[in-house]
Amino acid sequence: MYRCLVLVDQGQRDRAESLLLEAAAASPDEAEPLLFLADYRRRDGDREGALEAVDRALEAEPGSDAARLRRADLLLELGFAEDDAARIGQGRATVDAILADDPGHPEALFVKARLAASEGRWEDAAAALRRVLDRRPDRAD
Repeated sequence: MYRCLVLVDQGQRDRAESLLLEAAAASPDEAEPLLFLADYRRRDGDREGALEAVDRALEAEPGSDAARLRRADLLLELGFAEDDAARIGQGRATVDAILADDPGHPEALFVKARLAASEGRWEDAAAALRRVLDRRPDRAD
């Protein structure tokens, strides 16, 4: 996967995506290669393509919190960019569901903090980030 980052740095974007697609095809029951593809597409500005890759990751591993949170984060990003309340609501519901199961889930708290900040709720964002640091002090940097 990290070879793809080198290819991107070298301007070989098509080759990088091709390698990520090959990795995903080689491991159809694993979410991780598809999440790498989603991250690549997101960084490349293709949010819809990233969402499609995350949806495929969820098909491979329906219970993956990593994939669920990535999807929620993308829905929130797209929702705020497009002023789409339905997408924002879907993203918020996913984060809330994960936090209902595990109130201290660091990654979910981080997405919750981003959501609060996007809505201008700075104190809520700071509180969520403090909870992340309480659970994961290594995330301070």
